[in-house]
Amino acid sequence: MPRPESFESWLVEEAGYLRVRALPDGSYAGLVPLLYTVGLCLGVQEGGYTHRYCYEDPALAQKALDALESSDAEPLDGWVARRG
Repeated sequence: MPRPESFESWLVEEAGYLRVRALPDGSYAGLVPLLYTVGLCLGVQEGGYTHRYCYEDPALAQKALDALESSDAEPLDGWVARRG
């Protein structure tokens, strides 16, 4: 796996994530644009992610990303669907 700085850059520049954050537990989470929502993806890796929460409000998705402590935690309220 690439160094964390380059991995985060790759996720934004090549994989289409809006924003990526390394979580305190060492995992990654990020926001990805979807057709009608913004996906908060947890457990982000080169091959995808473990699960995502869909938010209709991009500001709530951003707030949830900022508050996450681990990829096992359920994010803040406001999401409308969970996938994966």
